[in-house]
Amino acid sequence: MKTGIRLILCIIGMVFCAAVLGLHPESLQAAGGRENELAWLGVSVGKVEAKDESKFDLRPGKGVLVTAVADDSPADKVDLEAGDIILSLDGAEIKSPGHFHRMIRRKNPDDTILLEVIHDGKKKRLKVALGAHDGDEDPFEFFRRWPRMFWSVWDERPYMGVSLQDLNEDLAGYFGVEPGEGVLISDVEEGSPAKEAGLKSGDILTRIEAEKVGSSDDVRDILGDYAPGDEIEVTIIRSKKNRKAKVVLAQSRFQEDLDSLKEFWKKLEKQRDVLQRELHRLREWVEVNGGA
Repeated sequence: MKTGIRLILCIIGMVFCAAVLGLHPESLQAAGGRENELAWLGVSVGKVEAKDESKFDLRPGKGVLVTAVADDSPADKVDLEAGDIILSLDGAEIKSPGHFHRMIRRKNPDDTILLEVIHDGKKKRLKVALGAHDGDEDPFEFFRRWPRMFWSVWDERPYMGVSLQDLNEDLAGYFGVEPGEGVLISDVEEGSPAKEAGLKSGDILTRIEAEKVGSSDDVRDILGDYAPGDEIEVTIIRSKKNRKAKVVLAQSRFQEDLDSLKEFWKKLEKQRDVLQRELHRLREWVEVNGGA
C-alpha cells in the first residue's frame, strides 16, 4: 500500500513539474526535425471504434480514428476531418495511436508523407506536406491529457526485463552501428522474459517486430502497444551479427502496486458514500428537531 501511495505522489509530482517547465510529451520525445521544431500534422487520434471496425471490415488494431483537426494545419489543408480513419503512413500500416505518433515524430518539418485514409466512407490516398510545431500546448489541454497519460503508461504495461542505454557516437562506433540505429542492453534481469529469451548484456536491440528502435524511449513506446502475454520478435546485434529472438512479455512490475492503489481508492469511495449518507441523515434529523 505504501508503495502504491508513493507511486501516485510521484506521478502527481511529475505532472506538476512538467507543467511548470512548460513541457509536453511529444516535445520531450521528438526524434526528427530541426532544434525546437517538431514535424506537425495537426490531428488528434484515438482508437478505432468497434462499430467502424465492423462497418469497414477492419481487424482490431488496424488504423487510428481522427478525433480532431487543428484549423489551418497540414491535415486541414488536405481536408482530413474528425471521424476519418488513418490506415497507413508511407505504406506502413498504423497499429495504434502511439504507433502513429512515433511515426510522425520521426519525420522532419517540410517532409511530405502519404496517408491512406477512409474519408466519407471511401478509401483514398493523401499527400501531406508536414508543418513545423514548436511544442507549445494550450494549458487546459495539457492538464486534461497528462494524468490520463501517466495512468495509461503504467496500467497493464508489459514487462521485458532489460535496462537500456542510448548509443552516443563513441558507443555506436564501438559496437559497429550508427548512432540512433539501436540501443544497448546494459543489463538483463534474472528470471525476466528477456533472460528466458536469451538476451544478454552487450546486445544491441535494433528492432521490435517490424519497428526500428533508435532510443530507449522508442522501446517504451513500442511495448505500450502490446499486452502481458504477447509474444514479440526482437532483432539484436551480437558480435556484429544480426540475431532474432522471441520474447513473451510479462506483467509490469508496477501492476501489483497499481492494483493495490485502485483497491485503496475503491475503499475510499465506499467510505465517502457512507459518510454522505450519514451527513444526509444528520441534516434530516436537524431539520426535524429544529436544531435543538
